Amino acid sequence: MKQELYAEGARSILVEDVYPIGCMPITLAANLSIYGEAALPDSSGCVQIFNQMATMHNSFLKKEIASFGQLHPDASVALVDTYSIRLDLMTNPAKHGFKYGIAACCGIEGLPWRFSNTDKCGVSSKPQPCADRSQYVVWDGLHYTEAANIATMEAFLTGKYFYPGIPIWNTTASCSLLQVTM
Repeated sequence: MKQELYAEGARSILVEDVYPIGCMPITLAANLSIYGEAALPDSSGCVQIFNQMATMHNSFLKKEIASFGQLHPDASVALVDTYSIRLDLMTNPAKHGFKYGIAACCGIEGLPWRFSNTDKCGVSSKPQPCADRSQYVVWDGLHYTEAANIATMEAFLTGKYFYPGIPIWNTTASCSLLQVTM
């Protein structure tokens, strides 16, 4: 894909890595239903084997980006480490102003992680949106809430989560994130 973009003239490419899939309600619920008690999440609330797969993929991605950069020194290709940002949001929600890091906002009250693999938000009438979406990191078991996406973007704009590093000047002075209401 990068080669095709380069051939079309792209010289600045930003690649997003894989998020912590072992912390998502859809993964947690599926894992529990398949493997039972043997696959319960650890103290962080996540199933580490899935997060290990994501970090392994991300490390391979880093190597590919470095290799691509050596082949094409006129291109600027960077990886944004959304894995670290979102893992911190999900496992330390209060630190970021959230109440629920792993439970789904649009879900079924009383179920683990407010999530059901058979009754999904927007498909079934059983799952209902939570009262305060700003308190949740996860929207429907697989996607992040608007508040979590804003928190991710704010962390992203600090410039600390790029490989290789990209100098980002004072982004808060030059741009702001506006919350769009529909």
